Amino acid sequence: MEVAKQRDSTKSVEYFQANAYKLPFEELSFDVVCAMDVLEHVEEPHLLIQEAARVLKPNGLFFFHTFNRNFLSFLMIIKGVEWCVPNAPKNMHVYPLFIKPCELKGLLLKERLQWMKMQGFRPKILSWSFVKMLMRKKIPKNFGFCFSKSLATGYCGYAKKF
Repeated sequence: MEVAKQRDSTKSVEYFQANAYKLPFEELSFDVVCAMDVLEHVEEPHLLIQEAARVLKPNGLFFFHTFNRNFLSFLMIIKGVEWCVPNAPKNMHVYPLFIKPCELKGLLLKERLQWMKMQGFRPKILSWSFVKMLMRKKIPKNFGFCFSKSLATGYCGYAKKF
């Protein structure tokens, strides 16, 4: 959290450390809630989504980014990180916690969140930085991700509270 505060050039953000399953905010408090690169790290994503929906105002937006649960995402995200980032924390990503898009849609609808858009998200594998990463087992500064039509590895999007 200290790093985020240091990088906040606006100095207008209030930072809180809280339990994602029990946020310290009143119902209907926010226009937007973001769960970017979070859902695949929690054992009960339905509780996080339930809590996000609780604090969202009507017509509020819930933004997300997560990983699909399939063999390709297992290879790219779990094994790829093990290979290319040897100092990454063990079990940084746990395959059973990955979420299929159809599962996420169901979790959203259960909490009165209508998914509006889902977009694929993947590493730029056809790039020199990707090749360097494979050869050196280190992530180059210019390594990046791009949007994709396929939801096979990662995906992001948003839902609207109704």
